[in-house]
Amino acid sequence: MIGQLTSLQQQVDSLYSNLSALRNHVDTNLAALDGPYGQPQYVRHTSVSSGVTSGMLSQHKPKPPKFHGPTSSVFNLGVAKSTLQTMGITGAEDAADDVGTTDGTPAASPPAATPAMPTTPLHASKDVLWSVGKDEALRLIQVWDDEMGCMYPVLDVDNLAHHTGLLYKFMDAARRTGLMEATLPGADAIYDDQTQTLKLVLAIACTLEGSGKSELGKKLFESVRDHLEEQMFASCDVKAIRMLTLAAAYHFHRDEETVAWRIAGFAARMCIELGLHRRDTYSTTFTTNEERAAATKLFWSIRVLDQRWSFGTGMPFALQDNDIDPFLQKPVSILFVRK
Repeated sequence: MIGQLTSLQQQVDSLYSNLSALRNHVDTNLAALDGPYGQPQYVRHTSVSSGVTSGMLSQHKPKPPKFHGPTSSVFNLGVAKSTLQTMGITGAEDAADDVGTTDGTPAASPPAATPAMPTTPLHASKDVLWSVGKDEALRLIQVWDDEMGCMYPVLDVDNLAHHTGLLYKFMDAARRTGLMEATLPGADAIYDDQTQTLKLVLAIACTLEGSGKSELGKKLFESVRDHLEEQMFASCDVKAIRMLTLAAAYHFHRDEETVAWRIAGFAARMCIELGLHRRDTYSTTFTTNEERAAATKLFWSIRVLDQRWSFGTGMPFALQDNDIDPFLQKPVSILFVRK
């Protein structure tokens, strides 16, 4: 140990002497050089000094310490290794005397496998739906169904999940073929009614999980806002009524019950305009039993929501009992029997 310290001291003295000689040599040369305006023109020989320094230091790289405290991972590995050796379990690597690596900064662990979501950052103008993966979208649909859809079946969850699968197949193909460039400006949005309905469902589910606050849910709803306003002034149909009902539910879960009551009232008046409060409408307007059942679920869901938010806000109902056909099919067998 004393011999090693003596040798190390000699090497340090030699290094210091070399650096001093080099510094004196550079200062002498700089003193003889003058710039064009009488100022000294400094010339730096960084390659010489850095080469000498790095060469000397690389020959005497410090080894890792022999002692490892009980909170270090190396200590725990050493305990495990000793236990295995006591049990007679050894390996070829056990012949090494040193524990740990000789590098000052060991290499980082390989990154863990991530889900099949694109790592390329999206441009700020892109539709927010591109930032939601397929698995996450299907999970949020299930969240909506568990929290709201089971009580207010305003849409068919199975059809929505099927549309989601087809939609994400198209979105994945658009990414692979370059039809959608994530880093380039442009919304690249999909504006069909089912996709807009999907965005509303995702917005509600995100808001539910965030206890009324969700930045993703807010962005999803804002991407549908213009379409909702168009539906209010366009021709009345079941899709428009369904979207307005979902929009009212979104505002309700954001603790905006008055806005929810207002939008639900608008949806209720559209039901009256379409004639969903009359029994004979279902046989003349809709052609299949599935369409009639879906319209019946939608109407009675709006009826219940209108009453719920009216009681909550202390404001009158949009749908009065006298306006509803007494022979209209009741929702008992529809709301409480799930497929």
